Amino acid sequence: MNTRIAKALAAGTVMALPLLSACGASTTPAESSAAPVAPAASATSAAATPSPSATPVDETKNVKAAAETFMKTAFGIDGQLTYDEYQDRVRPLMTKAGYASFETADFEEGLKKFRARYGQQARNVTEIRKTSKVEKLTEDKATVSVTYKYRTQQRKDGEWRTIRSSGEDAVEIPLVKQDGRWLVDDLG
Repeated sequence: MNTRIAKALAAGTVMALPLLSACGASTTPAESSAAPVAPAASATSAAATPSPSATPVDETKNVKAAAETFMKTAFGIDGQLTYDEYQDRVRPLMTKAGYASFETADFEEGLKKFRARYGQQARNVTEIRKTSKVEKLTEDKATVSVTYKYRTQQRKDGEWRTIRSSGEDAVEIPLVKQDGRWLVDDLG
């Protein structure tokens, strides 16, 4: 698995601290709220839309949407989800090779640590920045640089409050087209 992505995911699941070693120190911003992490059906719909006769502009939008959906889903940890539920959300967004590379990190243990530290009324929210861009696009392969910011939130008195936040960073997500769908490929 790509070292930067592995570090990012491990930090998110284990400590919910800044995702990448290149990020700045954690900050504690003023309280904020965000929409809850999308359920599996919503998470797969944007990336799973076949586009057999798409124009280059459409394909650019499709690969960008697939990469961004993956980032929101993979980094969007909900303290109420079981590990199996988390896997069920991520698996449809990836090729078999991609999922195999993704599984190399110990997310089940990370989810347990996340719950122990923050409780079940906590979540991680990934905010995709407008500076994300398609770096490479062919008929069946693409690379998207996704720029994001990451927040850990806890629910208190019925409202989500940000308790930790990462600096802005970017990762490159490789995608391949299978059966008309753009899927995240091997992250190695």
